[in-house]
This record gives sequence, structure tokens and C-alpha cells, in this order.
Amino acid sequence: MVDIRSIVFDYGGTLTDSRLDLDGYSARISQELSEIGHTIESSAFKAAFRESGHYRLQVRSDRSELSSTDFFTHTLDLLNIPPNESLLEKLTGHFYDYNRPVFNECLPSLLENLSGKYKVALLSNSWIDAPRVILERDGYAKWFDVILCSCDTGVPKPYPEIFLYLMDELGVSPSEAVMVGDSIEADMKGALTVGMQTIWVEKPSKVLWTGPSVKSICDLPQILEKL
Repeated sequence: MVDIRSIVFDYGGTLTDSRLDLDGYSARISQELSEIGHTIESSAFKAAFRESGHYRLQVRSDRSELSSTDFFTHTLDLLNIPPNESLLEKLTGHFYDYNRPVFNECLPSLLENLSGKYKVALLSNSWIDAPRVILERDGYAKWFDVILCSCDTGVPKPYPEIFLYLMDELGVSPSEAVMVGDSIEADMKGALTVGMQTIWVEKPSKVLWTGPSVKSICDLPQILEKL
């Protein structure tokens, strides 16, 4: 039996039910745009933002990930607004302001416990640095050895390159790491492809999963003892 040296968490849907207040965010950006001479209704910005989300899915199907600059430039192009560094910084900063994560109450004690035994990492499909920024802002980052987002590498889960990159960063072999996530396709199948062990955080799914699973990340210590 291979000793487990690292626990790798997904972010959204696993560590947190992170929600963007898109109405509030769109209203704030609409106000910011009006102040620099672009009269854009918040509903128009929201529609463009969502269209950029669809564009991102198309890019991901080609094994690539957008950066926040790519994403917001696409959004501004849809609104016929030329991007500049200052505007892109505002779009990014306010995105963090209106991102409202809900963390499980057990998370601090869980991470403190695991970090004393394993290398703890985060691997998130994110086009923006929100997971890293929010974990640092809310005091959770101190328990992570590595925080990696798909925008850091340009490759999203489930493709093997991002998993192998993380293994190099952690200094462990895939067989010594456990992927904990709520997506069977992105997290479970992606991790299995490179030889990692897996624990699924149970969510409604049309895909059959017969591997190890937990109803809540609070149950992780018990199941890790059985691997």
C-alpha cells in the first residue's frame, strides 16, 4: 500500500459554495463605466459577462483556459468598450468584492488537522485568481502548501497536464496524492488518469461513481484512514 502524502482539494462545490452576486457586481461595474463615459445598463453588462462564460467553455473544450484579462477583454469587446489596464483592474477587484463564499464550519479544524499530516493543496478550475485571493482574505490559505488555478497554467481539469504540474509543485508522485472534489468528470476522472487516488464529495450526478465518497468534507479524516 502506498503512503498518502498529499490531499488535493477542489474549490467551488467542495471547499465552498462560492456565489457571485452577479446583479450587484453588474450594477457596480455599470456605475464605474458610466463614470468614464460608457453608458451601459447593468443588464447589458450581465448579459455580456454570461456570454463570456459561454465563450470560456468553448475554450476549455480545446484543453485551454482563459486568464482574467482574456475573459474581461472578451466581455468589454462585446460591449464595444476598449480595454485598458485600469479598467481591467476594476473589473477584477470588484469581482472579488461581490464573490460571497460559504465555507463549511468544520473547514478550519479539518485543514489544521490535515496540514499536520499531509501536504495540502488546492486545484481549481478558475479563470480568475478568486480561490487564492478569497482563501488568503478569509484566513484559510495558511494551511495550503500549494494553491493552483487553471488560469495559472492555461490548462483546466480534467486534462493531465494540470494534475502533473501540481504533483511537481508538491514534490509527490500521483499515487501518493488524493484528489477530493465534487465533479466526477473534472476531479475524479482527471485525477485517475494520472494515477492519483480519489474521494468524491457527493453531489447529484447522472454519472455512476463506485469509488470512495463522502457526503461532506467533514467526513474526510475517517475515510482517509481506510485508504
